[in-house]
Amino acid sequence: ATITEGRTEFVVLLGNLVPSSSVAAWKAFTQTWGVILSGSEPPEGGQLRVRTLPVAGNTDAAQDDRYTGFGAAFPGVGADIGFNLVATWYHVDLAVANHTWRLVVVDSNKSSLGSRWDEQMAYLEKSLTADQDAYDSVLVFVHHPLITLAAGQPSNEGEATSELLAQIDGATKVGAIKAVFSS
Repeated sequence: ATITEGRTEFVVLLGNLVPSSSVAAWKAFTQTWGVILSGSEPPEGGQLRVRTLPVAGNTDAAQDDRYTGFGAAFPGVGADIGFNLVATWYHVDLAVANHTWRLVVVDSNKSSLGSRWDEQMAYLEKSLTADQDAYDSVLVFVHHPLITLAAGQPSNEGEATSELLAQIDGATKVGAIKAVFSS
């Protein structure tokens, strides 16, 4: 699989990238997708690979609530929270013509995050409020949907997604949020 320059700028992975966050599962993920996706392995033969915005899902934290496998597969992704901890929330600014889109990636897996949930909420407040002049519009990427019509799947699981969206809405300019994407 070859990525032709100029065709695909980036891909967003909306979580549950591995069935459980074991070393074997992340190695299999890297073997399967490493040729195409930008990540921890250098490209072979100078092939261009697509930039990736990964979103952490609940199975990505299963057996690994510190997200070490996620961090190894996508080094440098996430806000810098120090102490060699992996943050699964971050933002990227994308300039298109005279418009800057802030792509906000959040982790709705509140139970796995534990105290890091509060760090994520503080990060959102700071990164969205402090530099509102740096972006025009916001796109949000989250694993758990606010509302789903999928049979047997819960909407707003643990109310984490609604809490995140309320935080983001309160920290951005009125009307800045243009879309929310979930799996």
